[in-house]
Amino acid sequence: MKLTYLFISHDINVIYKMCDRIMVMKDGEIIESGETEEVFASPRQEYTRALLAQS
Repeated sequence: MKLTYLFISHDINVIYKMCDRIMVMKDGEIIESGETEEVFASPRQEYTRALLAQS
């Protein structure tokens, strides 16, 4: 179908289940992006690690 949806959420668990790729934003700027599994397994940014630790 080649569809693209933009899904915005603060619930990281929902993002994990619904998205193939993610972008993490902080203060209105994208600080990290990539395949969902990759970002969850090995986050590069401290902010992303903190978000994942809260879930």
